[in-house]
Amino acid sequence: MFRMIPIFAILLVSCADSPQPDPNAQKFNESSNNATNNATNQSTNNATNQSTNNATNTPQVREDTVENRCEHYCDTLHGSCVTDVCTLSEEVAAVTAEELRFCLETSSDGCAAQYELDPELKDKVDEMWTRDCNSRFVFQDRCYKFGFEACGCPLPRVGEPCTHDSDCYGAFFLSYCVPEGANGYPRDGFCVVNGCNGGPNPRVGDEVFSDYTGCGVKSPCSLFENVNQCFPSCVDTECREGYACVDGGGADRLFCIPI
Repeated sequence: MFRMIPIFAILLVSCADSPQPDPNAQKFNESSNNATNNATNQSTNNATNQSTNNATNTPQVREDTVENRCEHYCDTLHGSCVTDVCTLSEEVAAVTAEELRFCLETSSDGCAAQYELDPELKDKVDEMWTRDCNSRFVFQDRCYKFGFEACGCPLPRVGEPCTHDSDCYGAFFLSYCVPEGANGYPRDGFCVVNGCNGGPNPRVGDEVFSDYTGCGVKSPCSLFENVNQCFPSCVDTECREGYACVDGGGADRLFCIPI
């Protein structure tokens, strides 16, 4: 497994030479809002048309009953909001169908039966009643649960040249620019993307390749200084000048780092 600690340390020193933006919650929300808006536009032909034409996901025209609220809740999390938008494997599709069946179950275990007995579930169902397939919470939950590329979710543009934070796009994550320093490092600037999903127990220097990280299936999410960062893939393209293509564990796990 490739270890990146020395290289990351150099990057952090370079960051210290230049004024760095404050990665605060407001900035993260702005980045997330931009990502969500862009993602919603990208999926208009799929999710928007589907949710518009699907009566199950237009609760405002349906009678407000516990049964209808639960049906909408179940369909949004496990039904058409997923199956009409995401490309699922047979195994995942089967699990999702079973989750939908269990949620709609009319026995004591189903949503309708548990609605009045489980305050937490009731709050979730009531909150979902006003949402559709493209609501921000639903959209993001779908990306993390079923895969970013599988569901047409936006991916960050990590490692791109930059001089200002506004040059960088982080999708659902915080992004900022490390501009080129006086020593020419990193070459032409580097868009850093923080906050990817590295799994429950990430370790420093490990690279996680998965459609669930939010970086892209060919771009790793790696933990450093308690922050998960995305890195640009060089599986299908060469790294730009001033960057090296390193092996993260195979021909399909190559990514660029500044040198």
